Amino acid sequence: MVLPVETGPTESAAVKPRGVCRILDCGLTHAYKLINSGELDSFLDGRSRKVTVNSIHAYIFRCLKLSGGSKKTRLVGRSRIGRLRATDSKSGSAR
Repeated sequence: MVLPVETGPTESAAVKPRGVCRILDCGLTHAYKLINSGELDSFLDGRSRKVTVNSIHAYIFRCLKLSGGSKKTRLVGRSRIGRLRATDSKSGSAR
């Protein structure tokens, strides 16, 4: 379940891919991978690519749900079917 995020007067509803990098603390290549894979909703505004902030928040929610919200679990990338997978930090094995 994804809850809509209220945007304040200083927060926009959509950001450029560099804004995705700032919010998720990731690189531009990873941001474009998320956009191209459909993990993040985006659209063209003229010639400028924009990503909805709600889709970024939904992505974070999915990652937290996948990891169980535990600080001991970290996301390690994608499995062969394109979904995030988590590992247990003690054993290092994938769940």
